[in-house]
Amino acid sequence: MQKTVIIKWGGGLITEKSGLNELRSQVLERLAHELKLATLKDPNLRIILGHGAGSFGHPQALEWLKKPSVEAKKIVLESLGILRTHVMSALKSQGLNAHAVSASDFSSQADWVRAVREAFDAGFIPLFHGDIVNWDEEERIVSTEDLIALLPMPRSKIIFLMDEEGVMKDGKLVRALHPKDVEQWSFNSKAEDVTGGMAHKLKKAFELANSAPVVLASGLVSGRFRDELLDCNEVQTQIIKDGGVESTDQHEA
Repeated sequence: MQKTVIIKWGGGLITEKSGLNELRSQVLERLAHELKLATLKDPNLRIILGHGAGSFGHPQALEWLKKPSVEAKKIVLESLGILRTHVMSALKSQGLNAHAVSASDFSSQADWVRAVREAFDAGFIPLFHGDIVNWDEEERIVSTEDLIALLPMPRSKIIFLMDEEGVMKDGKLVRALHPKDVEQWSFNSKAEDVTGGMAHKLKKAFELANSAPVVLASGLVSGRFRDELLDCNEVQTQIIKDGGVESTDQHEA
């Protein structure tokens, strides 16, 4: 039975987010390798992959937001293209057939969704990232989470892979997280984040939890991503959809 998993590799995981166009190449290569291992272990596993922009998108997009211009937008899209090429190369090196479906290449949301579905139905791993789109005559930034939320395909799980064990509170890993738990929380970002940072990520995660289980887990610990794909990782934050269990269970990270 086919098992479709939607994944986001966080921008702070695969890039040095506090820098400028700095790639964490060893992390990226290992994640691609773990993805390959998981697909070999479970032939029914089908993947849809998004990734954050990190230092290849946020600093550049911030300049575009401050002073919108054709040239500033070009710089953003060129930087995103460089990162996308790195991700595609890492996947290809593992024999994984990905097909880039960048939202900025499409004139409408419907066209982009259709292209993702066509790539998926053709047996590819659709690959996308946060982007600048001009849909419905409105030019704006869309996050990877925004794009994931547009996808209509049934899914078994959604994985947000991060540079932390999951959602941390007072130095401890929150094992299960309910919307009410974060109403009074404040989040600090290590670098400027033009898509809303952790607060936006969690808002979208709670929305997505109505369609499939959502987990946040570390991509820095070797083997953790592979285990998450194979449903045998126990170190994670599980997102509890609204109406679910309200209590949180915190453990030492």
